[in-house]
Amino acid sequence: MNPEGRLKQQKREVLRLSILCVGEMVADIVVRPVPAMDTLPDSVTVEQIDIVNGGDALNTAVGLGRMGCEVSFIGRAGNDEFGRKIIETARSAGVCMDHVRYSSRRASSKVIALIREDGARNFLHCPGSNEEFCLDDIPEAVLREHRHFHIGGTFHLPAFDGFGAAEALRRAKALGLTTSMDVAFDHSGRWLETIRCCMPFLDYFLPSLGEAECMLHTSAPREIAAALKELGAKNIILKMGEGGSYCSPETGGAFACGCYHVDTVDTTGAGDAFVGGFIGALDRGEPLRECVVWGTAAAAFTVRSVGASTGIPDYKTLLHFINSTERLAIEFE
Repeated sequence: MNPEGRLKQQKREVLRLSILCVGEMVADIVVRPVPAMDTLPDSVTVEQIDIVNGGDALNTAVGLGRMGCEVSFIGRAGNDEFGRKIIETARSAGVCMDHVRYSSRRASSKVIALIREDGARNFLHCPGSNEEFCLDDIPEAVLREHRHFHIGGTFHLPAFDGFGAAEALRRAKALGLTTSMDVAFDHSGRWLETIRCCMPFLDYFLPSLGEAECMLHTSAPREIAAALKELGAKNIILKMGEGGSYCSPETGGAFACGCYHVDTVDTTGAGDAFVGGFIGALDRGEPLRECVVWGTAAAAFTVRSVGASTGIPDYKTLLHFINSTERLAIEFE
């Protein structure tokens, strides 16, 4: 390549934005505290009912925005007050929402999240506009503007899951983006049957241990990671809640990371916050071990507040927390 060509390429790379998150977006109607579902009486007085952003992909994008990352989002919203509210909330967190598509037929997806006193929760889910999200909602021109491509909410996007997601990942890889994917619970029970085609195009796959167990019928992190790598995914990160996380890199030894012990108010969105912290650190060029630490710290902040991303702080606050708190235990295999 001649010097003029190299200069043009460098300019294109400089103009690229950091992270594009696509997929599930939800208006979460959070109610707390409530009794356990099996003892729920006819009428209960609660302290709090709020409408906040939800959905795996949007939660991750908002977390990244709060941490000061350059992040864009694409999803399907209903043309209603719920959709407009969560879009404005995301914008106020620093997320570019210019490419969100509006449904002309479906209302925005909504979840009623019933939060118990111990932070555990039950969800009542109305899929709404998420059921329309599809490959055509992701313009190639927008892909070209970014360096990292993330899909969140897999299994809750019926018009996109499977081959639509695989093609989006393939296009992103062909354009030189790194890729990642998180999943939700698959109520259809198809699990790996749906997403097997995505694996060869994934640089980072970040399911929970419970989700991975449903896919592969084993709870052994090493066996799960080996099976997913055999299908083509390069780096496997398993979120294990209070058990921390397990990371099996493309090269080098696998390791387990502990978690921060904090007072839990609401566990909603902890996994999405982990993904955001992880991708944010990855985008800054941190090694994989530090990415896991950042993800764990972001999750720790999330569970201390009501809402999936309300408690995530800015970059400096998160950095101070990591540096001033006892270092997480990391054990290599």
